[in-house]
Amino acid sequence: MKSKDEMSPMDSWISFSPGRAINLNAELQDKWIQKAREFRKMRGDILTASFEIENLIDQILSEIFFPRLSASPGENADEATLAAYMRSSVLKNIFDGVFLRTSGNTFGRKASLFRDVSNRCRHYQVCLPTRLRLTCGGA
Repeated sequence: MKSKDEMSPMDSWISFSPGRAINLNAELQDKWIQKAREFRKMRGDILTASFEIENLIDQILSEIFFPRLSASPGENADEATLAAYMRSSVLKNIFDGVFLRTSGNTFGRKASLFRDVSNRCRHYQVCLPTRLRLTCGGA
């Protein structure tokens, strides 16, 4: 694999030595367009999967810090239960908006927070497969 310094500075660019040329005929152009289309789709699939993983980490962290808020109280819940649920929901929304879903809180920071929380809470260590803990940099 080439080092970063040896690679072209622009994605999909090809560099030629002085005096060298490439002729794009219709067949080569069609292949080029098809490959570019395939790479764009692959890139989109990777980005989609990455966003889904980050969203799952957000949901897990929200559930850890604000347990049982992912499901609203049932129809038969009393007034005190509803009031407690609403107060906790407001705090969770503030947590999400101010901390969890900010541009400054990168995927790496969220993964580190997830690792730290799961390492400190024995309950989460038992729930998480060893491979996932290792992937997040944990024990």
